[in-house]
Parts: sequence; C-alpha cells; structure tokens
Amino acid sequence: MGDDSYDLAVIGGGPAGSSAARRAAQLGLKVLLLEKRAMPRMKPCGGALSEAALRQLGFELPPALINSQIRGACVHYRRHAWSARGERRIAVLVSRENFDALLLEMARQAGAVCETATARNMTRQDERALITTERVFSASAVIIAQGAAGNLIRHVRRPDRRSASALCLTARIAVPHRDPFAQSRDLVDIHFGVVKRGYAWLFHHGQYYSVGIGGTLPLPAKRRISDFLHKPGIRSAAARRGALAFGPAGWRAARAGGRAHVAGGRCGRCRRSFLRRRVGVRDPLGTDCGRSCGAGDRPRRPERRESSAIRAAL
Repeated sequence: MGDDSYDLAVIGGGPAGSSAARRAAQLGLKVLLLEKRAMPRMKPCGGALSEAALRQLGFELPPALINSQIRGACVHYRRHAWSARGERRIAVLVSRENFDALLLEMARQAGAVCETATARNMTRQDERALITTERVFSASAVIIAQGAAGNLIRHVRRPDRRSASALCLTARIAVPHRDPFAQSRDLVDIHFGVVKRGYAWLFHHGQYYSVGIGGTLPLPAKRRISDFLHKPGIRSAAARRGALAFGPAGWRAARAGGRAHVAGGRCGRCRRSFLRRRVGVRDPLGTDCGRSCGAGDRPRRPERRESSAIRAAL
C-alpha cells in the first residue's frame, strides 16, 4: 500500500470524523483524516454534551475542558416558563474549538494521519475511492463527516430542497459584572415560539453566554436574534463572535451496510450508493462507523452491543 493509499479516509475533523478516525486506528486500520481548517477553530454550536454523548466518547473528558455542569433546564414558551433541576448531572458545556481540537489530537495519537486540506472531489476507481485535495488519496472505505454543508455529501445523498433547510445563528457574549443568570448557571435556557419550527437558547459557559437561534427558512436571523437578546436584558452589541450554519431540517435516516458511510448529526438521509455498495448513514459521534470499518461489519446503532468480531478485535 503506497504512502497515499489508506484503508479508510475520513473527511471532516469534527467530533464525528475525529472519533471515527480514532476508533478505526485503534482497530489497526491505516487511517487518513482530512480537515479543511486548522484546529482550534470557531464552530457555530451551543457546546452542550449530554451524558449519553459523553459515554459514547469512550474516555473521560478532562475537567479543564468542562465550562459548566448542567443539572436541569428552564423552558420558555411565549410568556410562560417552566424550570426543573435535579441532583444528577445531565450534560456538560464545552467550548467546541477546544473539544474538537482534543478529539483530533486523540485521533492523531491513535495512529491516524491528520492532514489540513480541503477534499475537493471524490471519484471511484474499481473498488476504491479517490479523494482529491492538492494531492490524490486512495482509500478502500470512506467516512464523510463534513456536516450538512459539505461538498461531498452529494455523492451519497440527494440535495435538500430550500424548504427543507434550516439556518442557525450563534453568538458569544461576555458575562457582565452583574450576571443576571448567576443563579441558573447549571440550567440550559431554551425558548420556543421565537421562530417557526425552531427554538433559541442561552447557555451559561461561565466566562461567556452561548446564545443561538435556529429554525427553518426563511428566517430573518439578525432581527430575530436581536429581539431574543433584548428579552433577557442582554445588549446585542455585546456579541463579539458569531457564526452561521446551514443544515437539513429533516432528521429521518435509513441505515444500511456498506463501505461508504456518512457520520455526524447533520447529514440527514442517505439514498444513493457509492463504491457500488450500499451506504451507511449518520452516526452522531462517528464511533459506530469507525468500529464498522475496523471490523468489516455493517454499521449498527451506537446503543447496541458490539458484534463478536469487533469484541475479538478489541
């Protein structure tokens, strides 16, 4: 196998891509991970990780990476609000740039070759995939984990209609000296009724608020997020960093076996085949796809037990 030839190519270095690459490398595969931007980088996301997501990571999250520990929620609908707080932790808040950088580094330490490059195209040659960047890489299996706006998703799923698209706008706001949310730092603040078929949030990360709004198009995002920020009494001018993200509004997915997979929480439904085989679909943290490629087994839902072949490989 040449220097540019791999058992598995993972396109996208977010949580799904990095976790899939790490898991496959641990199983002995020669893995290439392509990420278009250098880490750490800004990511439009609230940064909440549920306990289920933490368990699926397969390792203990370093305490220094946890900004807040969540034990409940405050849910708003128009002029009404309901809050609940328990004794057990249900989620943690992290900065996505630090979290993603950690997962990428762990994939590298597991043996994956990590390259900062943009995958421009993917073609088929016999039973292998050719991924074009500034160079051409070859792989017998591919995991596409680029997110909803990835340019290679078209190879395994049809494009979304505009009516089936969603828009998310996020911003970071420094916590003021007099923190109006100091008593609810361990709660996630969710607002429904702000936008059609969507919601807004305010997550307390300690040093800053993560504020966001998302819903189906058309969405007058700038005006709506300004209105939302005005309600809790935070000046929208305090927002220093923001980002936009587009994604499919539909979440249905049909799983199938094969050697071309799609991982990540925003990939939606896959229908078309690549490498003349069936296509596996989205896997929120990528470990499912990484195990499948490592064991030569069909993708399974993360909550199911690993097959005997995978256990033997472990």
